Amino acid sequence: MDLLFEKLNAITKLSPKLKSYLIDRIETLPFRKHTYTPYTSLRSSTFYFVVSGTLGGIRVSDTEDLPLILFSQGDFIIPSLTQPRKDFINDLSFYTAAVLLAITIDDAKHALASFPEAFLLFSGIIDKHIHDGNMRELLLRLPPQERFNSLFITRPHLLLQCNSIHIAAYLNVSKRQLMRLKKISNDKSQHKS
Repeated sequence: MDLLFEKLNAITKLSPKLKSYLIDRIETLPFRKHTYTPYTSLRSSTFYFVVSGTLGGIRVSDTEDLPLILFSQGDFIIPSLTQPRKDFINDLSFYTAAVLLAITIDDAKHALASFPEAFLLFSGIIDKHIHDGNMRELLLRLPPQERFNSLFITRPHLLLQCNSIHIAAYLNVSKRQLMRLKKISNDKSQHKS
């Protein structure tokens, strides 16, 4: 929970009363590797914070599960903002063991009504979430090699924690193309040495 409060205090200074309120209402949710949790109405009316692990917001299809969004330690997940259409994300898929912290929208609403700094806090969380989504959109506009390089520079742990199929789907390239991108990057790094 320390990482969460470090992130929250970076957005706005929390009063001891708001911190205590949040501690009392935050639920810790552990997940095993290779498990799924559906985006049901209960789940989608909850804010999440990733304490540890890597997971994807996936759309389940007849042929495969495609990760549309990847989350890892320190990320906020706000389902109502990551699901503009009902068919966008069906499940959260856990690529590693993970721990999420959760607070319901109702508890967040109560905090907004009761604590003056809560508005700045939740606005900051939503702004960060929107910023991260915009960065993903910008990433997809880059050529494939630049997409891969950007992911490698900004979130290298994802390349270690997710399998190639998930990384390829996230970068919107084929698995074969991803293998070529990795080879090109490896060749370039060996020439620099």
